[in-house]
Amino acid sequence: MFGIYDLNLCSDLPFSERLEIYKQTGFDEVALYLDSKHNRSDENYVDIINYARKIGLTVNQVHLDYHLSNAICDPTTNEYFDYISQKLAEANNLDIKYVVAHASKGDTPPLLNDTQLDKFEKMMNKFDNQPAILCLENVRNCTNLFSILRLGLKNVAVCFDVGHAHCYADEKQLFEQCKPYVICSHIHNNFGQDTHQSPKEGEIDLAYFAKQLTEIKNCSNCLECFPPRGSNFSKEEFASFVKLLYDETNEILSN
Repeated sequence: MFGIYDLNLCSDLPFSERLEIYKQTGFDEVALYLDSKHNRSDENYVDIINYARKIGLTVNQVHLDYHLSNAICDPTTNEYFDYISQKLAEANNLDIKYVVAHASKGDTPPLLNDTQLDKFEKMMNKFDNQPAILCLENVRNCTNLFSILRLGLKNVAVCFDVGHAHCYADEKQLFEQCKPYVICSHIHNNFGQDTHQSPKEGEIDLAYFAKQLTEIKNCSNCLECFPPRGSNFSKEEFASFVKLLYDETNEILSN
């Protein structure tokens, strides 16, 4: 079964009730942002992780802030490298396996040069003997992603985002390019725009990707499907949406 990203922004429900709904519905894994900017001001992601594990939900993957992604190419600042280093250390302390980040933002991002790639490699070498793996996600432009993968670093992998792949590439061809590095994934559907629809609401062949991804050993596959922007679900509406995602996922996995 796929896991589910915490739907923390579409309801006023406290995290304990959200997590209990995921568990009661049948999900075994929850994913979330490891950054306070992407969590509610009244909640702490460490508390969410601890409560999830307390009720039997695993937390294998976390997402980092993506707004500073293009700073990876800025020679005047170490902001990107300092941030990634801080979050990898935090993930290790929290026993998180996969830390998802972006290596670029936008259609025409700045591109990594040898100096910045060297900085990246030196940063990651400090985490060689640590368990957390940095998982770079395919986004609009994958040039920086592939530049990093060519370095052959043992603690860098790919988080394959199926919805992004469909919007910005030939998704099956891109998956074949990324497959040797894929260790986690984001699952959502769409009709060619990055709308993060439910598994059955779109034109992507998710049955194909479900089969491919579930065959990868220890791969953390999580739904990243969201309701319409601005939704503020009651408990009943929240539970119904989670049940919809669970049922649609089961249908795809059974194909």
